[in-house]
Amino acid sequence: MTSHYNLRSREKRFSVGDEVLILMPSSTYKLLNTWIGPTKVVKLTRPHSCLVQMEDGSTRELHVNKLRPYISRVDHVGVMFDQDSNFGELHYVPTDKETQPNAGIELNQMSDVLNSQQKHQLRKLLEHYEERHIPESSWKSQRERPFC
Repeated sequence: MTSHYNLRSREKRFSVGDEVLILMPSSTYKLLNTWIGPTKVVKLTRPHSCLVQMEDGSTRELHVNKLRPYISRVDHVGVMFDQDSNFGELHYVPTDKETQPNAGIELNQMSDVLNSQQKHQLRKLLEHYEERHIPESSWKSQRERPFC
Protein backbone atom coordinates (compact mmCIF):
# COMPACT_ATOMS: atom_id res chain seq x y z
CA MET A 1 0.00 0.00 0.00
CA THR A 2 2.77 2.48 0.88
CA SER A 3 4.68 1.75 -2.32
CA HIS A 4 1.60 2.76 -4.33
CA TYR A 5 1.25 6.01 -2.36
CA ASN A 6 4.96 6.82 -2.66
CA LEU A 7 4.88 6.62 -6.47
CA ARG A 8 3.34 10.09 -6.79
CA SER A 9 4.04 11.68 -3.44
CA ARG A 10 6.48 14.58 -3.22
CA GLU A 11 8.16 16.00 -0.18
CA LYS A 12 7.26 19.63 0.49
CA ARG A 13 10.21 21.93 1.10
CA PHE A 14 10.02 25.45 2.43
CA SER A 15 12.72 28.00 3.21
CA VAL A 16 12.85 30.79 5.75
CA GLY A 17 11.06 33.83 4.27
CA ASP A 18 8.79 31.85 1.92
CA GLU A 19 5.20 33.04 1.71
CA VAL A 20 2.71 30.24 2.40
CA LEU A 21 -1.00 29.62 2.82
CA ILE A 22 -2.20 27.78 5.93
CA LEU A 23 -5.02 25.23 6.05
CA MET A 24 -7.08 26.15 9.11
CA PRO A 25 -10.46 24.88 10.37
CA SER A 26 -13.32 27.29 9.74
CA SER A 27 -14.82 28.90 12.82
CA THR A 28 -18.38 28.40 11.58
CA TYR A 29 -18.30 24.73 10.60
CA LYS A 30 -15.87 22.29 12.21
CA LEU A 31 -15.49 20.03 9.15
CA LEU A 32 -14.78 22.89 6.76
CA ASN A 33 -11.15 23.95 6.35
CA THR A 34 -10.05 27.11 4.55
CA TRP A 35 -6.72 28.38 3.25
CA ILE A 36 -5.68 31.61 4.97
CA GLY A 37 -2.74 33.86 4.33
CA PRO A 38 -0.29 34.66 2.92
CA THR A 39 1.99 34.26 5.92
CA LYS A 40 5.78 33.90 6.18
CA VAL A 41 7.93 31.00 7.27
CA VAL A 42 10.07 32.28 10.18
CA LYS A 43 12.04 29.14 11.08
CA LEU A 44 12.36 25.48 10.09
CA THR A 45 11.94 23.72 13.44
CA ARG A 46 11.91 20.02 12.50
CA PRO A 47 12.30 18.11 9.22
CA HIS A 48 8.56 18.43 8.48
CA SER A 49 7.52 21.41 10.60
CA CYS A 50 7.83 25.17 10.21
CA LEU A 51 7.38 28.11 12.53
CA VAL A 52 5.01 30.46 10.71
CA GLN A 53 4.19 34.08 11.54
CA MET A 54 0.41 34.47 11.47
CA GLU A 55 -1.46 37.51 10.10
CA ASP A 56 -2.02 38.86 13.64
CA GLY A 57 1.73 38.77 14.40
CA SER A 58 1.74 35.60 16.53
CA THR A 59 3.81 32.56 15.56
CA ARG A 60 2.69 28.99 15.23
CA GLU A 61 4.48 25.70 14.54
CA LEU A 62 2.72 23.79 11.76
CA HIS A 63 3.34 20.57 9.88
CA VAL A 64 4.15 21.03 6.17
CA ASN A 65 0.98 19.11 5.25
CA LYS A 66 -0.97 22.15 6.51
CA LEU A 67 1.06 24.55 4.30
CA ARG A 68 0.91 25.42 0.62
CA PRO A 69 3.25 27.77 -1.29
CA TYR A 70 1.62 31.16 -1.93
CA ILE A 71 1.71 32.22 -5.58
CA SER A 72 0.59 35.79 -6.21
CA ARG A 73 -1.57 36.40 -9.26
CA VAL A 74 -1.00 39.17 -11.79
CA ASP A 75 -4.07 41.26 -12.58
CA HIS A 76 -2.54 43.35 -15.36
CA VAL A 77 0.59 43.77 -17.46
CA GLY A 78 2.29 47.07 -18.29
CA VAL A 79 3.44 47.55 -21.91
CA MET A 80 6.56 49.61 -22.61
CA PHE A 81 8.49 49.92 -25.86
CA ASP A 82 12.30 49.79 -26.14
CA GLN A 83 12.47 53.18 -27.90
CA ASP A 84 10.65 55.00 -25.09
CA SER A 85 12.85 56.92 -22.70
CA ASN A 86 10.18 58.85 -20.79
CA PHE A 87 7.37 56.49 -19.87
CA GLY A 88 5.01 59.14 -18.51
CA GLU A 89 1.57 57.83 -17.68
CA LEU A 90 1.36 54.03 -17.90
CA HIS A 91 -1.68 52.47 -19.58
CA TYR A 92 -2.71 49.02 -18.43
CA VAL A 93 -3.80 46.29 -20.84
CA PRO A 94 -6.64 44.01 -19.66
CA THR A 95 -5.76 40.40 -18.92
CA ASP A 96 -6.84 37.47 -21.13
CA LYS A 97 -9.99 36.96 -19.07
CA GLU A 98 -11.34 40.34 -20.13
CA THR A 99 -10.31 40.47 -23.80
CA GLN A 100 -11.98 39.26 -26.96
CA PRO A 101 -10.15 37.78 -29.99
CA ASN A 102 -7.85 40.24 -31.79
CA ALA A 103 -9.63 40.06 -35.14
CA GLY A 104 -11.78 43.14 -34.50
CA ILE A 105 -9.06 45.57 -33.38
CA GLU A 106 -9.21 48.95 -35.08
CA LEU A 107 -5.65 50.21 -35.28
CA ASN A 108 -6.84 53.75 -36.07
CA GLN A 109 -8.18 53.97 -32.53
CA MET A 110 -4.62 53.56 -31.26
CA SER A 111 -3.20 56.65 -32.97
CA ASP A 112 -1.80 58.11 -29.74
CA VAL A 113 -0.17 54.83 -28.67
CA LEU A 114 1.50 53.41 -31.82
CA ASN A 115 3.44 55.08 -34.60
CA SER A 116 2.82 54.06 -38.23
CA GLN A 117 5.64 51.49 -38.31
CA GLN A 118 4.36 49.82 -35.12
CA LYS A 119 0.81 49.75 -36.52
CA HIS A 120 2.08 48.08 -39.69
CA GLN A 121 3.99 45.44 -37.68
CA LEU A 122 0.96 44.79 -35.47
CA ARG A 123 -1.38 44.49 -38.45
CA LYS A 124 0.97 41.91 -40.07
CA LEU A 125 1.12 39.89 -36.85
CA LEU A 126 -2.65 39.92 -36.45
CA GLU A 127 -3.18 38.84 -40.04
CA HIS A 128 -0.58 36.08 -39.66
CA TYR A 129 -2.19 34.63 -36.53
CA GLU A 130 -5.82 35.35 -37.38
CA GLU A 131 -6.27 32.11 -39.31
CA ARG A 132 -4.77 30.15 -36.41
CA HIS A 133 -7.35 31.44 -33.94
CA ILE A 134 -9.52 28.57 -32.70
CA PRO A 135 -13.00 29.62 -31.57
CA GLU A 136 -13.68 28.92 -27.89
CA SER A 137 -16.76 26.89 -28.72
CA SER A 138 -14.65 24.22 -30.44
CA TRP A 139 -12.24 23.58 -27.58
CA LYS A 140 -14.20 24.31 -24.44
CA SER A 141 -15.97 21.40 -22.85
CA GLN A 142 -19.57 21.70 -21.72
CA ARG A 143 -18.46 22.30 -18.10
CA GLU A 144 -16.22 25.25 -19.03
CA ARG A 145 -18.94 27.14 -20.88
CA PRO A 146 -20.71 29.84 -18.85
CA PHE A 147 -24.27 29.21 -17.77
CA CYS A 148 -26.85 31.18 -19.75
